[in-house]
Amino acid sequence: MKDYMNALPVMAEEADFSNILEVNFGGTRSADIVACMKQDYAGISGNEKEATKAVYTRCLRQFAAWLEANGITQPSREDVLDFKRHLQAFETYKGKDGKLHIKEGARTAASKSAATVQNYIIAIRQFFKWASIQVPQLYPDISAGLKGETPKKYGNKKNLLKDEVKAVLASIDRTTDEGKRAYALFCLVVTAGLRTIEVSRAKIKDFTTEAGVHVLKVQGKGHDSADAVVALPDPVVKAVREYLATRTDAKQEAPLFTSTSRNGSKGCALTTRSISGMLKACMVQAGFNDPMLTAHSLRHTAVTLALMAGEDPTKVQQFARHKSLDTTMIYSHALEATKNTCSGTVAACIFD
Repeated sequence: MKDYMNALPVMAEEADFSNILEVNFGGTRSADIVACMKQDYAGISGNEKEATKAVYTRCLRQFAAWLEANGITQPSREDVLDFKRHLQAFETYKGKDGKLHIKEGARTAASKSAATVQNYIIAIRQFFKWASIQVPQLYPDISAGLKGETPKKYGNKKNLLKDEVKAVLASIDRTTDEGKRAYALFCLVVTAGLRTIEVSRAKIKDFTTEAGVHVLKVQGKGHDSADAVVALPDPVVKAVREYLATRTDAKQEAPLFTSTSRNGSKGCALTTRSISGMLKACMVQAGFNDPMLTAHSLRHTAVTLALMAGEDPTKVQQFARHKSLDTTMIYSHALEATKNTCSGTVAACIFD
C-alpha cells in the first residue's frame, strides 16, 4: 500500500487542494488519501459537515492500516469485500465440505454495527471513485456499486422508562460543579430529545426566550445555523441556570456546556464523545449498565415518552426534528406492537 500511495508525492499540490485533512498511514503521510479529503471534493464536499469528514477520515485510516497489516499493496475488489467481512465479523461454522462458512447475520463481540459498516463502505467507495478519476492507472474503481450494510431504521438502542429517568436524575450528586453540569446535561437531553452534536454546538446565547417561553435554539444535523427551537420546561431551565452559575466564562458566545479538563480543552465545548461518556456514566451510576443504553437512547426516550403520553405524531416529528413523519411513525409502530395482545391470547390457549 505504501508503495503506490507514495508514488504521487505532489498530487495535493498539483490539484490545488485546500483545507485538506491530514491522514497518517504507517507513519507516512498518504498524499492521495489526504487529497481525497479536500474541501471541494464532489463526494466529500464543502457541503459536508466537519463531523462527516472526520468520520470518513477515520474510516480510510483504518482501511489503510488493515491493508498494511495484511501486506496488501495493490488492493482488489475482493480485498475490499474481505475488509467488509472483517468489520462484520460474523460467526463461522465448518461445513460438510470441510471449509469454514459465514453465518450471515450472526455477529460476534468484535462485529461493527450495520451503521458503522455502512460508513466504512461509503468512505471507501468515495475514495476509489475520486482516485480512479485522478489516477486511473494506479487506482481503478474497484469498489463501484459495492453495497454496505443497511442499518435498521429504529436501530438497536433501548430507551428508559419514566421511572428509570427519575432514578438516574436522583442519583446525580448536585453538590459539586461537575454534578450540576451532569444533571443539567441529562435533563436537557432527555426532555428535549437532543442529539450529542446538537448539545456540542449549543451556545449560551441559544439558551433564551421567545414569546415569553424558555427555549433552546438548536443547530440540527446537517444544518448551518441554530434554526430549530425546542421549548424547555421550568425544571430544565432551573437546572441549566444552576450549572451556568458555576461558570466564570458565561458569555453569550461561549459554549453552553464546556470541558473542565486540564489537558488544554478547559473552557472548550464538550465533544460528542465526552457528552456520550458523561450521559452513559449517569446511567451506569444509577444501575442501568445495559450496553444498548447510550446517549442516543435518551433521544429515543424523549420521543417514546411523548408518544406514550398521547402527543400527536406530527407534533412529535417537529419536536424531534425528524425530516420525515415516517421516522417518527417507526416509534409509534413499535409502541403499537407492545400493545398487541396476540401473544397473550396464544399463551391462554396453551397454559390455561
